Amino acid sequence: MQSVFAQNFLIPLGQFIVLALIFAICYTQDPLYTQNQTTKFLYGLANAGVGFLKEDWLANTTDPLPLFSFLVTITYRYLTEYAFYLYYILILGLYLYSNLGIVSILYKINRSKLKYLTYLALILAIHCIHIKLFAFDTGFHLHSGVAKQYVLGSYFQPSTFGVFLIFSIYAFLRKKNLLAVFALALAATFHPTYIISAAIITLCYLMIIYKEEANFKKVILIGALAFILILPVFSYMYLTFRSTSPEIGDKAQSILVNTRIPHHSLPKVWLQDSTAYVQILIVFYATYLVRRTRLFVIMFFPTLTATILTITEILMGNNTLAFIAPWRFSAFLVPISTFIITAYWITEIFDKFHNQILKNRRIITSLTLATILGLLLAGSIKQVDKFTPEGSSIPNMMNFVKQTRQAGNQYLIPFDVVNTVDVQTEENKENEIFSLEQFRLYTGAPIFINFKSHPYKDVEVIEWYKRVLIAKSFYESKDNKSCERLKDIAANYGVTHVIFQINHFSTECDGLEKLYENKRYLVYRINN
Repeated sequence: MQSVFAQNFLIPLGQFIVLALIFAICYTQDPLYTQNQTTKFLYGLANAGVGFLKEDWLANTTDPLPLFSFLVTITYRYLTEYAFYLYYILILGLYLYSNLGIVSILYKINRSKLKYLTYLALILAIHCIHIKLFAFDTGFHLHSGVAKQYVLGSYFQPSTFGVFLIFSIYAFLRKKNLLAVFALALAATFHPTYIISAAIITLCYLMIIYKEEANFKKVILIGALAFILILPVFSYMYLTFRSTSPEIGDKAQSILVNTRIPHHSLPKVWLQDSTAYVQILIVFYATYLVRRTRLFVIMFFPTLTATILTITEILMGNNTLAFIAPWRFSAFLVPISTFIITAYWITEIFDKFHNQILKNRRIITSLTLATILGLLLAGSIKQVDKFTPEGSSIPNMMNFVKQTRQAGNQYLIPFDVVNTVDVQTEENKENEIFSLEQFRLYTGAPIFINFKSHPYKDVEVIEWYKRVLIAKSFYESKDNKSCERLKDIAANYGVTHVIFQINHFSTECDGLEKLYENKRYLVYRINN
């Protein structure tokens, strides 16, 4: 962990590979395509020619993640979709490698093999063992930010490129300034919501460089390089997603902030979660611990910025500020803080009980190795379970659609359907939950709309919400107007098929041809 790129690069490369494999096995991944992947992968898979996704309305809206979508497209076309799992293994490795590097600089964790091994075991346990303390989940909230913002989750997605923010900080602490700036640009280019984080971190770098070296020319050159690297993605986002008009822009922002993502955007919502206060205290404490190091400025100013802007949003209720969500800084601040606090106390314990630890080093080594092996075993079992058919959340109805899809088909599906079911027999059963969020990517069939996946261009957001309300009105109909609404949807939007939950539709409409039925779902073709 002594350098970002040592002359003998095989040693750090070997460390990285070992750390990546250990962490990936312990941490595990969810099968493709799940949760946020159902939105983030859509554009790329549509461009790659998966099923008939190219005909889907959302797939033809403005792409907010062009570089990530390009990665998805070329991966699916020229490699294999299993490469997405490999990408995430590499990201997990970079996350662990970078954070270990940071604390090695601060607390010399790597100087003692026993201390390093003990620390590694504890960090793996913190990330992989889920202990619930009321609403607080140690296996998630100790390395995720407030407002359900996070770098690491259980699958590969654009937000995971936030690891390059952490790697950038590690590189900067190693005085690899150019590499640090490139890493920031990479994070922001793959996930543009990191543009503000990258900008603030860059300003911190420039302040530190000027304070240490008083070299204004160097500050200007590094700042100019950072600006040039971030300019393409910033220009794309500004020119592509600027408001069509003030009124339309305000309306679209209000829909996203207040209806679609209030859990991300509104402090009055996410501050109701007690876990946020614990995470904030973690960041404050870690910032205090590093107050005499170069890292202090990098921790302090993002924290200060997030705090001031959060208070401003609470007082003003500004939708633009809420949409920008400056508290996203916590997505990288919390995990770094957890590593710092853990390293500080491990160091304190090893220093205070140095002699006792030396006497019992074999026992401690055995316990730490046993812990790591136990986490590897538990992770392996959990990972296998996630990929077994019994762990699948795919209803049989979706297999039917996947097998029978045709060009020109468009499905009207129930959205936000979350029920307790047995995903194998589709009979009611406790504690097993699935929704139809995966329908689009799993079947490869275009859909009319769902609530999970939305566009970002203002006029497209308004159209998306219009479709949501139309679908919601249809599925909530309790009278004979259901048939009229369905007829209008088919005529105006080209919907060819409709799916019902078996107990949620009792009206027989003319022109509906039943194609599939089980104990859970009905699939109909709409004949004109």
